[in-house]
Amino acid sequence: MKKVLAAALIMISLSGCGNGQTNKTVPVNSPSIQVEMDSSKYERLLTDFDLKVISIDSSSIKTAPVFNVEFSNEIMAPTKPYFKNIIYQIAKMSHFKDFKLQDQKKNIVIEVDSDPDSNSVKEIKVNGDKNIIDALSLNKLTDQEIKVLDFLNKNVPEIEGHKKMVEKASQKQTTVIPIIEREPDASGPTDYYKNYYKVYVGEISDVFKQTAEWNTFYVHKDFKDILFLDPKFGKIITVQEWRKLRAQMNNESKEDLWGE
Repeated sequence: MKKVLAAALIMISLSGCGNGQTNKTVPVNSPSIQVEMDSSKYERLLTDFDLKVISIDSSSIKTAPVFNVEFSNEIMAPTKPYFKNIIYQIAKMSHFKDFKLQDQKKNIVIEVDSDPDSNSVKEIKVNGDKNIIDALSLNKLTDQEIKVLDFLNKNVPEIEGHKKMVEKASQKQTTVIPIIEREPDASGPTDYYKNYYKVYVGEISDVFKQTAEWNTFYVHKDFKDILFLDPKFGKIITVQEWRKLRAQMNNESKEDLWGE
């Protein structure tokens, strides 16, 4: 990347998010290069949260970014943790600038007012209503959420093991954290929606300012069991089955390494 940026001229797209503008040749010291890098950075983050990025207003990216996206969920009680996580990650990446996140198809406009001096989010308005998502609760978990994450970490020690490995390899520039993506919803279509917390475990990088998924787990609301989402086959299996798959994959990796 450094070699690319060290070139005298670089071909970059000024479209920011693929809005069809023509590629132009821009001097390396042009501010538009940093804008393009920032746009890509935000786009990766939004994509990590399963958002379809329509456009990013590059003219405002240094002051108050505007993100036009398509949400996969409506804002309701079970999905509030999901939206709170999106908002907090964008706030961190923007160094707590004000920003707007909007879905024109669903008529959802989220306006976020932040304070860069205290690195905090002051107010969140959803379609003008500041009572839907509480800004003050953004950085703290509820008692139930703490219990869910404690139960997961206690019964899946592989999470802590992976965290130690990642932090050691990255010299603590990357860590691993579990994020509650969805709460149980009694009106949900399946048992997984009705009775389980969906917990996304991601690798958070201070260097690249983005989140990479490691694994996703389902924690029963009454702490009866923990399930695992198999990304290869898109099915939910038990943690015991997941561990067998991990052991099998590790053995296959060793065989490939040593030619056994």
